[in-house]
Amino acid sequence: MKANTKSTKVSSESEHEEPHEGEMEYEPASFSDEVFSAAATLRRDLNQHASLSLSLASVSKTPSAVELFMNGEHLASSRYELGDITLDTERSDNIDLAFNFDLHGWFGSASVYYNRVDNYIYLRDELEEEHEAHMEADHEEAHHDDEHVDHGGLILSEYSQQDAEFTGYEIEIGTRFELPRGQLELTLGRDEVNAEFTRGGGDVPRIVPVRNMFTARYTLDDFSAKLRVKDVERQSNVALGESTTDGFTLVNADASWSYGFNDSTRLTLTAFARNLTDEVARNHASFVKDQVPLPGRNLGVRVRLDF
Repeated sequence: MKANTKSTKVSSESEHEEPHEGEMEYEPASFSDEVFSAAATLRRDLNQHASLSLSLASVSKTPSAVELFMNGEHLASSRYELGDITLDTERSDNIDLAFNFDLHGWFGSASVYYNRVDNYIYLRDELEEEHEAHMEADHEEAHHDDEHVDHGGLILSEYSQQDAEFTGYEIEIGTRFELPRGQLELTLGRDEVNAEFTRGGGDVPRIVPVRNMFTARYTLDDFSAKLRVKDVERQSNVALGESTTDGFTLVNADASWSYGFNDSTRLTLTAFARNLTDEVARNHASFVKDQVPLPGRNLGVRVRLDF
């Protein structure tokens, strides 16, 4: 069992700094809190081939300086982000049950988990109707200029928090074949997570969709080759103002050969291929998924010398 406490204190810019002419003046602010975290794992061997484990954890996370004090453009995410000095510390209570086995050339694992997060911190995008209402209100006030109204053309996003629940599972099963020359290993896996706010309902934004993965690995002495197919399903469980993301399938491959000159020197040559089918894929968890898809087909060779 592990437990730890942590004292956290963050603050904004020093109140002793004088702003230069034309710069925005910031009010000094600070955040201080003491947190406690603990975790324990119970494991039992059912027999020499299988085991069962139960993990319990209660973890605290203090808001970051960005989540507290951010007030400006974040061009990498195409957003104008606003922090919130009133954010509370997150607390996550987690339970995870896992099963593992390895028997007669077959192996696998399965786990299910439940996480309850109090004061879950996330970045909330302004809805279109909210944006229009703010623009109308700003136009009525003469001291608001155009740049402030549209935040430089960026999406207005505010760090917010709500209680949330995360449930999910991970499954993998595989087998090994001893061939006349070398070994072939095949694995099939799947994982899924569902996340909802507990007060008022609704989905948590930017949650990874269901993924199915198939891997084939062949090894013979100093040579190995791997083919991996990752099928990502369509994500339609989205938060307010968030768009759905289409599914995609990525095919990746690697082949490596190594040669040892002596006990301390080894040369490794690797050829790799990423997204062989040149699929147009978008990461649902990315803030800029619509503007920036995942990389297309990528072929290359790596040379590594260890000595």
